[in-house]
Amino acid sequence: MSELKQGTMIKLTNGGQVKVQKELGRGGQGIVYLCEFNGQQYALKWYIQHYPDTFYNNLKTNVQNQAPNGSKAFLWPLMITEKQHDSFGYVMDLRPDGYYEFGAFLKNKVKFKTISAMLNCAVDICAGFQALHQAGLSYQDLNEGNFFVNPENGHVLICDNDNVTPPGYNLGIKGKPRYMAPEVVIDARKPDVYSDCFSLAIILFRLFFTDHPLEGKRHLSVPLMSPSFARKIYGKEPIFIFDPNIDLNRPVPNVHKNSIKLWPLYPSLLKNAFVKAFSQDSIKNPSDFNKRPNLREWQKTVVALRNSLIMDEKGKESWLKDGEFPKVALKTSEGMIFLSPKKTIYLGTNNQPVGQVMFKSDEPNVWIIKNLSSVPWRVITPTGNQVSVEPNGMMPVNKGLKINLPNNEQTEII
Repeated sequence: MSELKQGTMIKLTNGGQVKVQKELGRGGQGIVYLCEFNGQQYALKWYIQHYPDTFYNNLKTNVQNQAPNGSKAFLWPLMITEKQHDSFGYVMDLRPDGYYEFGAFLKNKVKFKTISAMLNCAVDICAGFQALHQAGLSYQDLNEGNFFVNPENGHVLICDNDNVTPPGYNLGIKGKPRYMAPEVVIDARKPDVYSDCFSLAIILFRLFFTDHPLEGKRHLSVPLMSPSFARKIYGKEPIFIFDPNIDLNRPVPNVHKNSIKLWPLYPSLLKNAFVKAFSQDSIKNPSDFNKRPNLREWQKTVVALRNSLIMDEKGKESWLKDGEFPKVALKTSEGMIFLSPKKTIYLGTNNQPVGQVMFKSDEPNVWIIKNLSSVPWRVITPTGNQVSVEPNGMMPVNKGLKINLPNNEQTEII
C-alpha cells in the first residue's frame, strides 16, 4: 500500500477529487491526511492495509446512509475515494480544536475540567452508540482510540466509523485486545450489538476509574503476558476486580491506585451497573440483556448519576450517601434532578444545559434558576397562576412550582 505525497489528487466516487496537503497522524489501519475539497478542509483516512471488496462496499453503504439519525456525535464518512494508488480511503470532517484522544485522559495527559464534564462524556458516548444500535448497526471495534473528547464540557466525537456494520455482518474485524467481549476473544461469537455493550462497559469503567475492570492481582501473576494467558483472563475466565462473589482478582495496592481510591466514592447506582456488566452471568449469557446491560440501561444509569450530582457553596462536586436526598429537587419524567447552587440542569441525554441554579445576587441565601434554554418556560404556581420565564430570565427555587421545560417536559420543584 502506497503512502500519499503532498499535492496528490485523489478521485472520489462522486466525481470530485481531494488534494492531499499534509499528514495529520497514522495508526495500524492507515494514515490520516489533511485534504482540500471544493475550497474546504477535511480529513482523508487512507488505508495502508489491504481490505477486501466487502469492506469497501460496506463503507460506500455507510456514506450513502449517513450518520445514524443525523447524529453529530460521529465523525462519519462523508465521501469515499475510488480505488487508486493500490488502495482507497474516505473523507470526513476534521476534528475541531479543543478535542483530545480519550487515551490521553487515561494517561492523565488531559483532565476533565469538572466531574460534570466527565459525566457529560459518559452521556454522549452512550447516546451515540444508542443511536447506532437503533439504526440497526453495530460498531464491533470499541476501544479507547475511538473517541475525541472536549475536557471543558465533555462533548464527544466518535471516530473510526468505517467498521460499522449491520448485526450479524462482520468484516473480519474482531476488535482491540483488552476491549473485546469474552465471547469474541474465544471465537464463540462474532462482534455484534451485545459485544458492543460489553466493550462499552469497559470504556465507561476506565472513564470513571482509569484502571481496567478485568486487570487485578491475577493480571500481575505472570512476568510476561502470553497470548494464552491473555485469552484466559479476557476470554475464557474473566473476573471483575470488584466482583462481590469472587475475590481472586482484586486490585493491588500501589498498582491499581485509581480504582481502589475512587470505587468507594461513587454511588451504588453506578457500582451496581458495573457489577452486573462484568458478572459471570453477563459473561456466560452475552445475548441476554437481562444479564448484560444494554445501551438504554447504561443511558439511564449515567443520566441518573449526572442528575444526582450536587455542589457545595464553593462549587465542589460530590454525591450524597446512598439513601440521602437533597433539600430540594426537580421531579422530571425520568427521575429526580438534585438541585444545589451552581448545579447545571440537563434533560435526559441532551448535553445542552437548560438551566442553572445560583444564588440571588441581592439575597445570597435565596436560590434561583436561570433559564439557559432558547425558549420561554411556563411556570405554574400552587395557586394556579402562570408566569413566563424568558431565556436568560430567572425564577425562584420554591417547592410546589411546576415548570414546563423544552420539549414539553413537565417538571415540579419538590
